[in-house]
Amino acid sequence: MTVFFDASSTNIAAARALPENRRTTIVTNAPAVAAALDGHQTLDVVITGGRIHRAVGGAIGARSIEDIQAFHFDLCLLGTCGLDIDAGLTCFHYEDALFKREAAACSHRVVTAVTAAKYATRAPCSVIALDALDALAIPGTLGPGAIQALEETGLALIGRGQA
Repeated sequence: MTVFFDASSTNIAAARALPENRRTTIVTNAPAVAAALDGHQTLDVVITGGRIHRAVGGAIGARSIEDIQAFHFDLCLLGTCGLDIDAGLTCFHYEDALFKREAAACSHRVVTAVTAAKYATRAPCSVIALDALDALAIPGTLGPGAIQALEETGLALIGRGQA
């Protein structure tokens, strides 16, 4: 399996939680994700090149986009700055939006996680529409109205009702 981990604090936590015995190729644009995977003997880790955007925590420029175009990801764990029912996934930096769109386009399945603070938030740059997501991980702190609105989109929700 080949998995793309986008730069995000949630994806750093997901990387740390990977089982030690899983044979997987991980591609990331985030040095912190790569560092979290250091020591996993069964993982092949590839980090994309280019300049690291400090606010994003990963490489997002033309070089990094070119690097991910060489892959066909089975799964993309996409980071997001905001999620809005109408706007979809959004982020704060234009180049980050371009990079995220390309990562999603290179992927068979796309999953993201949203915190309660990011729900119903529109950052200025559009990434992808909600119907381009295969699943959304939600926190147990998300209110019932928000959960109902997300369910009405038909999006597969992960973590619903969990604390």
